[in-house]
Amino acid sequence: MNKKFSENVAGQKYPKERLFKIWQSKAIPHAFIFSGTQGIGKHFTAINFIKLINNAVSDDSIIGKKIETLQEPYVKYIFPQPGSKSESAENESKDKKEKKASDEFREQLDKKIKNPYHKIKFEKSGTIKIAAIREIKKFASLSFDDLNYRVVLISEAELMFEEAQNALLKSLEEPPPGVIFILLTNNLNKLLPTIKSRCCLINFEPLKVEDISKILQKYFEVDQKTAKQVSRFSAGSVTNAIELIENDFKFFLEKTISILRYSLALKIHSAIKEIQPVLKDGNPASIRLLIEMISIWLADTQRNKAQIDDIHFEDYKETIEKFNLRFKDADVQKILNKINYLGSIIDNNINLNIISLNIIFELASLREKGV
Repeated sequence: MNKKFSENVAGQKYPKERLFKIWQSKAIPHAFIFSGTQGIGKHFTAINFIKLINNAVSDDSIIGKKIETLQEPYVKYIFPQPGSKSESAENESKDKKEKKASDEFREQLDKKIKNPYHKIKFEKSGTIKIAAIREIKKFASLSFDDLNYRVVLISEAELMFEEAQNALLKSLEEPPPGVIFILLTNNLNKLLPTIKSRCCLINFEPLKVEDISKILQKYFEVDQKTAKQVSRFSAGSVTNAIELIENDFKFFLEKTISILRYSLALKIHSAIKEIQPVLKDGNPASIRLLIEMISIWLADTQRNKAQIDDIHFEDYKETIEKFNLRFKDADVQKILNKINYLGSIIDNNINLNIISLNIIFELASLREKGV
C-alpha cells in the first residue's frame, strides 16, 4: 500500500486497503458511499483518496495542497448549511444577515480545512438543498488537464432533502466524464435505495482508543492525560470525544464515581447532594450524560468479572475489583437495564429530580445481595 496514503489516516485498515486495491485496479467506480458513525475519519480518508487517484500524495504536491484545501475545480465540497431565514433580530438589515451567514460559513470551512476531524456546526441546524446539488452540473462542465479525476464530496449526505437526492440521482445515472462522487454518511438508511445501488459502499469502523488519543492531541491540542482518559469513553468517535470534553468530561467522571460511592454506601442524602450540580441548569442532556457514564461503569464491572481487561474506567480498576468482591451476587445487569430505561424516558417530560432519585435508589439496591 502507498505509505503516505496509509499513514496519513488514523485507523481504518480495511477501508484503506480496499480503496488502495481499487486504485491499483485502475477501474475506479464513478461513485462511492463512505458509511459509518460520525467522527471516525471518513472525510480525511476521502481527501487522501482523492490525492491518491490524482497521484498527489507527496507533501510537496501543489495539486495535493489544492485538494486538501477543498479548492474548486479540484473538489466540489457540499455540506449541510442552515436555511436562508435568520434567527437574528427582525430589525437587522438584510446585508448584515447575509454577511453574518457568510462569515459563519467561511469560519467553519476554514476550520474543516485546517482540521479534517472538525465537525462543521452552525447556530441553526442545516440540510443539503437541491440548489447545492444543481451546482454540480456547472462544476462537471469544467475541464482541467492536470487532473485525473475531479471529485464531488458530499458530507452528511443523509441530510439531503428527497428532492436533492433525486437531483443527485440524475448525475449518478449519467456520470460526467472524469468526475467521481464520494458521499459521506452517518446514516446509510436515509439514502434512497436507488442512490445506494449506484455507489460502491465502503464501511468504516469506530477508531481504536489509541488512535482517538493521538488525534485529540495532534488536531485539538488536548493534553495527553485527558486525551487518553476521554478516548476510552468516546465509542470510537472523535466527535463524541470532543463533545465530552466540551461538556466538562472530568466533572461528570468525578460525579459518577462519587454518586456511585455514596449510593452503594446507602448515604442517600450525600448522593442526592452530589447529583444536584448536574441538575441545576435543568438540561436533560446533562442527566443523560451522567446516566451514560453510570451505565458504562456498571458494564465495566461485568467486563472485569468476566476477566476482560479492556474497560473504560481504567483509572478506577481497583475500585471495580473491590465492588465485584463485595457484591459478587448482585444482579448488575438488572440494575443496568433499569438505569438505561431511566435514560430512555428523559424526553417524556418526566421531572429530572424524580429520575435522579430513581437512579440513586437503583444503585443502592445493589447492596441487597452484597456482603
